[in-house]
Amino acid sequence: MERARTTTPPDARRSRCEVIHSPFGVRAIAAHPVGRDRGALLGEVLRGFLELAMHETSLAGIAFRIDGFLSDRGEEYTSAALVQFDPARLDAEVISCGHAPPVVVRADGRAEPCAVPAALPLGLQAMEPGWYTPTWIPLAPGDGLLLYSGGVTALQHPYPFPTRVPRLASHDPSAFTEHLAADVAAHSDRPTDLLLLLPEPSPFLPRRPRPQVPTLGPGWSDSP
Repeated sequence: MERARTTTPPDARRSRCEVIHSPFGVRAIAAHPVGRDRGALLGEVLRGFLELAMHETSLAGIAFRIDGFLSDRGEEYTSAALVQFDPARLDAEVISCGHAPPVVVRADGRAEPCAVPAALPLGLQAMEPGWYTPTWIPLAPGDGLLLYSGGVTALQHPYPFPTRVPRLASHDPSAFTEHLAADVAAHSDRPTDLLLLLPEPSPFLPRRPRPQVPTLGPGWSDSP
């Protein structure tokens, strides 16, 4: 798994992307806190994610556990997109918790936002009980998955950044994220964290069938 990230301008209190190699595959999160003490809230969410990712068997389980941690925080909550790459396949499992979903960056430079159902943000699930629904995103060799923080979401109108990706595409992942971050920064001074993940399947593991999971209707969308 290759990865490249860029934050501009840096502000760890606002939003953040994190990635970890777990026994269940590579797992990542893009989190955007909402509330009075966003720095403390973001730190709690990221610590919870990094700890749970090492022993929680399902991505939905991680989301539910973090939601439980935040359920007594009143008006504080966190939108998040969670991702898992199975070590035996290229496909990605994605869960949207009130956050804009990742964007697939194809090997030829095309950008395709992932179509996934959005559940309530972490900390608000009690308002609409249901199961966090994972969606499988098929990837081909050379494809990557771009996670981004709330700062980018605020720019999509009138700046639809996925349409800019083909113009900034590069075979060097670090150069691509740097060019994209600079492009975003030219349109806004809001903090943005970008994380590009390029999965590489293991040749020694068989492909496993996708699990059957319940589906949810549309929920919240990400808000700045």
